[in-house]
Amino acid sequence: MRRIFGMLALSLASLGAPDIAHAENASLDISVSYRERIALPPDAQLHVALLDMSKAGAAARQISAQRFAMISVPMSVTLPYDPAILTQDADYAVVAAIWSEDRMIYRSTGWHDPFDADEIRITVETVAQDATDAAFGQRLSGIAWTVVAIGETPWNTDDPATLAINDDGTFSLYGGCNRFTGRLLPSVSGIAFPSAMAGTMMACPDAVDALEREVLTSLAEATDYMRYGSELFLTDAAGRPLLRFEGRPE
Repeated sequence: MRRIFGMLALSLASLGAPDIAHAENASLDISVSYRERIALPPDAQLHVALLDMSKAGAAARQISAQRFAMISVPMSVTLPYDPAILTQDADYAVVAAIWSEDRMIYRSTGWHDPFDADEIRITVETVAQDATDAAFGQRLSGIAWTVVAIGETPWNTDDPATLAINDDGTFSLYGGCNRFTGRLLPSVSGIAFPSAMAGTMMACPDAVDALEREVLTSLAEATDYMRYGSELFLTDAAGRPLLRFEGRPE
């Protein structure tokens, strides 16, 4: 999978990671700054995430993520996580980004080891306006989104589900068999889809029908999203990835 961040190999064992198996709770202290002497927009938000990078060629698994109002530079935050879901032989990393409206304006350009220091210091860099950014603009509308994974499982048919969101908040969904339409719900966190949508009722092969139901369930559970270049991740209230899309401008 092509990622907007370059992959950096991590080995927790060789770096002397702490014994996380017996911890009851844990958190990461993270400090984020940038070098430019430019004031941030008043709506700037800091997004930090702890990722599991162990599966080569697969989407990073999000362990924990949180957004904060960016009220100072540097910005120091605490990111809680559950150590019970970590394993000693996995590779973990922390990333950060600063958002304004629907656009990522700063991002970390490498993976930062979460267990290498008491405080993780990240210097984010301006998101370049290259051809990809100019085409996508970090928006959700005007892009043909194709589902490439449900959770951590890659889509396994030749006719994947697709999603298109319009500027007015309406959307159209092809689930792999049937077609649906609806309107996004008001959301205080990031994004929200209705649990009921108008759609066709075609008879579908069992395997395709099961995938389509998973897509619909995932959309109903989605509360937030993350954009990384041409990729879109929908996550639930706990920060777990539900759907991963790849897109192209319509």
